[in-house]
Amino acid sequence: METISGFPVLTVEYGRSGKAKDNAHTQKVKDFAADQGLDELLVISHGWNNSASEAKDLYKKLLGHVKDNLSAEPRLAARKIGILAVIWPSKRFKAFEKDISGGHAGGAASAEPEIDDPLEDARALVAELDDELSEAQQKKLIDAAEAAIKNENHWPAFLETLKEVIPHDTDDGDEADMLLFDGIADPDQALAQFDGIDAATDDGFQGGGAASGLFSGAAGAVGSVLNFTTYYTMKRRAGKVGQFGLAHSLVGLRVQKPSLRIHFAGHSFGGRLVTMAALSLNGQSSAAPNSMTLLQAAFSQNAFSANFPPPNKPGFFRNVMTRKCVKGPILVTHTFNDIPVRVAYSIASALSGDNASFTSNAPSQFGGLGANGAQHMGSEGHQGTLLQSGASGYSFRTGKVYNLKADKFVKGHSKIKNPQVGYVLVKAMAATI
Repeated sequence: METISGFPVLTVEYGRSGKAKDNAHTQKVKDFAADQGLDELLVISHGWNNSASEAKDLYKKLLGHVKDNLSAEPRLAARKIGILAVIWPSKRFKAFEKDISGGHAGGAASAEPEIDDPLEDARALVAELDDELSEAQQKKLIDAAEAAIKNENHWPAFLETLKEVIPHDTDDGDEADMLLFDGIADPDQALAQFDGIDAATDDGFQGGGAASGLFSGAAGAVGSVLNFTTYYTMKRRAGKVGQFGLAHSLVGLRVQKPSLRIHFAGHSFGGRLVTMAALSLNGQSSAAPNSMTLLQAAFSQNAFSANFPPPNKPGFFRNVMTRKCVKGPILVTHTFNDIPVRVAYSIASALSGDNASFTSNAPSQFGGLGANGAQHMGSEGHQGTLLQSGASGYSFRTGKVYNLKADKFVKGHSKIKNPQVGYVLVKAMAATI
């Protein structure tokens, strides 16, 4: 049996369609829980810019911190813990992948993200969608991008082509996704917004042409739009993996052992993946999670809200709360240090005429969960901080979303492999024993 940091682990891989690559995945998960005599199953998902090896490195380091912190929680001392490790095909949101404090996975730090070649961005996006776009659609998008890069007069035609060929699920997104498609309806305004996002932050981040790279005008805007579209595409894919893959892997898991406790943890887009799985499981007693921890999650800050302004409607994941899809607490780490999430939603904000989230740590109208925490939660929300490993102060209850401000310990989007995150995962797992 494979182990990670001393925990028995079952790895399940999912494809671009969202479905597991192994048709026997549901039975294998049941067999794993039974054969290992598990009392607790921690389901964990990586986010963007992860190869399988990078994802496993994340799991190894993070679970090592979970292991080290188990002694701080006597309620877990006699319980057998196993890991379901999710692997899914994620791709970097290239222009904004580099955290100021240390770079992306294995990379060097950088004070400003760049678009190196917008035409390469078009080819990369097409490669990610090659099973959803026909060859004619792929060629049409690349040709339209190349024409707009060379001649600004072709910018409107590029936007029309993008809207025509990019898969778009109107019922599978949040307001930032809607703004992408609504915001490019006016080519002149979209060009001004994407080329004009130019705000320095207190931490030294500089966004120009939405990406501050080697290109400006239509060429830079093409790269910016394509990178934001890649962000949208990966978030959409994470949702499909959660809905059509992970949720199916867990169906009926507690039939043999009703006392099995299940916990979800997701980083970045992996946060959306596990949240979509929770929503799809719809609180069913055989598989619903006992806790869910969202680590720098890359989806809307309004997702769990009953009513957020505007447009004064429920968030996309509101039913996670109303249907009690998570049996225990939902934890959300967030920090203004999370530049990729902050920048992605700053673009969305700019399309709506609000550029606040670039320059201020006050949440903007269209902000990301990993940057600002869950907003407009009323009595269902609780404001706290990520604590030092071993510290007292956590008290998590069912039916609540706990925003844990993580500025002190999480210095960038991917800087979650630390003892404090391991400690809060242990506390989340023990919360409802």
